[in-house]
Amino acid sequence: RQMCIRDSYLLEQIRLVDPKIILLTGATAVKAITGKKDGITKIRGTWIEWEGRWCMPIFHPAYLLRNPAPDVGKPKWLMWQDIQAIRAKLDELST
Repeated sequence: RQMCIRDSYLLEQIRLVDPKIILLTGATAVKAITGKKDGITKIRGTWIEWEGRWCMPIFHPAYLLRNPAPDVGKPKWLMWQDIQAIRAKLDELST
C-alpha cells in the first residue's frame, strides 16, 4: 500500500500517543488502518491485532444516530456489546 502524507501524519500520532486499544469507527477507518475491505457489519465487534495494538471495528456514531432503536440485535444494542468487550479488554491489558 502506498503511503500518503495524511497516512504518515496519522501513524506518527498513533506512535506518539501509543494507545493500547484503537477504536475504528466505521468501514473507512478500518480500511485506512488495516487495509481490510470487509463490511463493518461483518467485522464489528471483532478484535484485530495491528502493529502490536488491539483494534476493534465499531459502528460509526452517525450510523447509530440514524438507527437509534435499542432493541436486541439492533445497531445500538450491538454497539453496547462492543463497548463492554472493549472495557473488558482494557481491564485485561491494565493488569
